[in-house]
Amino acid sequence: MSIRRRKIIIICVLATTAAALGAHFVSGAVKGSGRGCGRSAEVPTTARLADMHIQQPLLLFLAHGRMVRRNLTSGSDTVLSDHGFLFEPSVVRSADGRWISYSGELTDERRTQYWLYDMWSGQDRLVLETPAWGGSIPVFSPDGHYLAVAANYDSRWPDASMAGTYVFDTSTLKASRLGIPAAAPADTAWTDPEWSADGSRLLLMTIDERSGREHPREYRSWAPGTPAATPIEAQWVEEPQSGIGHSVWRLDGAEVPVFEQRLLQGQGGNAPTTSPDGSWTVKVLEPDGEAALEVTDRTGNTRRVDTGNYDGCEGFAFKLVGWIDPAHLVYRKPGPVTLVVEPATSRVAPLLQTHDQSYLLGW
Repeated sequence: MSIRRRKIIIICVLATTAAALGAHFVSGAVKGSGRGCGRSAEVPTTARLADMHIQQPLLLFLAHGRMVRRNLTSGSDTVLSDHGFLFEPSVVRSADGRWISYSGELTDERRTQYWLYDMWSGQDRLVLETPAWGGSIPVFSPDGHYLAVAANYDSRWPDASMAGTYVFDTSTLKASRLGIPAAAPADTAWTDPEWSADGSRLLLMTIDERSGREHPREYRSWAPGTPAATPIEAQWVEEPQSGIGHSVWRLDGAEVPVFEQRLLQGQGGNAPTTSPDGSWTVKVLEPDGEAALEVTDRTGNTRRVDTGNYDGCEGFAFKLVGWIDPAHLVYRKPGPVTLVVEPATSRVAPLLQTHDQSYLLGW
C-alpha cells in the first residue's frame, strides 16, 4: 500500500443524537445551518431507529477492540471478539467481505496483536504479535487468500529481530517471512506493501529512514509460493501540489496496476445509489451554499429528505454508505454523524447512539 493510500483506510464513526444538536425541520427535511470547522452536523430525527424494524444487524468495532453484531430493533449487542486494546484498532476488510484484519496495542503497552476474523465461520485467530509501536496496516490480496503485515522496527523495540514482512495464507495461517533488503538496515527501514491488481505479486517498497526527506528506496516483489522477494523496477512519483507520493511499478517495461485496498463500508461516497430492488434512487446535491439529500421513486417523483452544508475540513456534506436492506439507506454527515433514511416515508433516524465510538464495518 502506498503512503498516499494508507491515509484513507480507516474512518472512526462517532455518532451523536439529535437532542444534543438541536435539529431544525422544514417541510419534513432538516434545515442545515452555517457552522464552524470540526463541529458535528445537525442530526435529523423523524423516527426512532427501532420503529424502522430493520432486520439486518450491523457489524461494529466499539472502542478498545470489541467487535459486536448489533440488533437494530432491540439495540442489543452480540460480542464477536474482545481483546482489550489500549486504543481503537486498525481495521481492514478483504474485497470479498469474508475476512477482517484488525490490530491494536494491548493495555500492557508492550505488545501489538494482529487478528484475523472469518465472517463465514465466526472464527477469530491471532496471526502475529510484535512489540508495541512500529508495525503497519495489513493489506489483503485481491482474492483475500493472503494477508501481508509489515512489522516495521521502532526504537522502543528491544531489538530488530522481528522486523520484516509476514505474509499469511488466510485459510491455513501458513506464513512466509520476507526480510529487509541489505541496503536498508532493519533498525532504520520502513517497508510499505501493496498487491498487484491481479494478485500475482506483493509489491514492497522499503525506505531507509536515516537519510532525511530524500529517502533512498528499495523496490522488490514477491510471488506466492516463491522463497524470497526479488528486485523490481519502480519509481516514486509525487503530486506537485500536495507532495503526496506513490510508487509506480514496472515489470518487463510495462506498468503493473496496483490493487486498491477495500475501504470500510462506513466511509461511503457521494455517487448516486439505487436500492437493490430498484425502487429508490438517492443522490447528493451540492450546489453553491446548502447541500441536499434527494430521493426519487420509480415514477420519477423526487423529494428532499435532509439538507446540510459542505464541511471544508472533512471535504463533504453527505456521504452515501450503502443500502442496509432495500428500504433503508445508511449515510453520513460531517462530525461524523451516521444516519438511516427510509425513502418510502422520508423518515430519518440516527444509526449509532451518543456513547458509541465505533468503526462501522458493514452488515
